[in-house]
Amino acid sequence: MYSLSFYEAVEKCLNGEGYIRGDQFKDGVFIRKQGEMLIAIDGFNANRVIGNFYISSGILSQKYKLFNYIEKDELINGKGKLSFEYTKIV
Repeated sequence: MYSLSFYEAVEKCLNGEGYIRGDQFKDGVFIRKQGEMLIAIDGFNANRVIGNFYISSGILSQKYKLFNYIEKDELINGKGKLSFEYTKIV
């Protein structure tokens, strides 16, 4: 169930408690901690890095869920397939 606020979810993710996902995220997208930053990953493709996690008003208004690992049945959120270019962060 997506019940966490943005701030609750980000705090848990930054504390290393797991991955987060918003209820309006595109299919396959999760957020995880890398170093001291949060990055977006593609759960369909072995957690490939998509890019930095940017904050917008749409991101703030969503409800979030925390995952200990990426569950295959949670990849599809009904918001469409990933359709943007991937930016590898080194």
